[in-house]
Amino acid sequence: MDAIRGRYDDALKIIERALVKPGDGRQGRTELRVNQTVPGMAGLDLRPDLQVYNHDTRMVAVVDLAIAFDQQDGYDSSCSGLVKVAVDKTIKYAGTKRHL
Repeated sequence: MDAIRGRYDDALKIIERALVKPGDGRQGRTELRVNQTVPGMAGLDLRPDLQVYNHDTRMVAVVDLAIAFDQQDGYDSSCSGLVKVAVDKTIKYAGTKRHL
């Protein structure tokens, strides 16, 4: 399990560094929140891995990273471990999407 957690932490750091490039004038008024609750959202204590707020365009990207073992139980793509994780994350953050 430590190897999986290490891979997860490394991947998250790579993504975070790519989002915060110093001297990148394209960012405008953006805010990156790492492993924090969603502002103003009462109730569930969800902590998405990354939240990127662009205050100029009023757009938000919520990223919850998953390192999934992709073993398909059948030939149908819906049997994929990656698809199952994507469905679970979509359900988990449905309330967050409505809030934002």
